[in-house]
Amino acid sequence: MEVGPGIPRRCPCGAATVVLTSKTKENPGRRFYRCEEIESLAVKHSVVENELVEIKEQLVDIKKDITEIV
Repeated sequence: MEVGPGIPRRCPCGAATVVLTSKTKENPGRRFYRCEEIESLAVKHSVVENELVEIKEQLVDIKKDITEIV
């Protein structure tokens, strides 16, 4: 992995870092690093969010069923 000056190979948590390039309006092209662990947590977070949306939809259906029964 190519790292530049000031970009550590390892995060303080011990995980490897990945070098990214900013695409924001405020910092276009600016290089920064992020822990690979954060990358994997972002994916897990997305999965959990999707599951939560499904659970909420199921809850709405259950409430409708209960209302019909009562």
